Amino acid sequence: MPNWCQNSLTINDLLPQQRDSIADALQEGEFLQTFAPLNDGEHGVDAWGTKWDTCDNDVYAEDDSINAYFSSAWSPPIQGLITISQQFPDATFRVRYDEGGVGFCGVSIIKNGEHEEYSTDYEDIEGYEELHGDSDDIYEQRENLVEEWLNQYD
Repeated sequence: MPNWCQNSLTINDLLPQQRDSIADALQEGEFLQTFAPLNDGEHGVDAWGTKWDTCDNDVYAEDDSINAYFSSAWSPPIQGLITISQQFPDATFRVRYDEGGVGFCGVSIIKNGEHEEYSTDYEDIEGYEELHGDSDDIYEQRENLVEEWLNQYD
């Protein structure tokens, strides 16, 4: 059973037909396979950066953008997004991700195959070492620290 990585993806500057086709694939849970299909014998981890396609998808499409919230197995689908972005060269893909089991998070900004990555392990976030396991609200404290770290890249 995998650790689930939580992802928040925003895609901007899409044409209406592009927006609709991407939104449909996300809704169906076939986003990666639709736009970055695996070759015979190829594994998702190698092609997409995650083992399986996205799941538990919530998708909101409006005007020239899409906001999607989904889970991926063990890690975010960065390599898949890099591949997909080349099919939509005017669009900007921005994904925020948080994998609480292993303890890492980050933000990736991708446009036409070019990729900027900002990521960290939880233990490298200022204040994380001061959290105490016996605290009733340790998960909330951790979530707040991670959210604060991610927000610096908004």
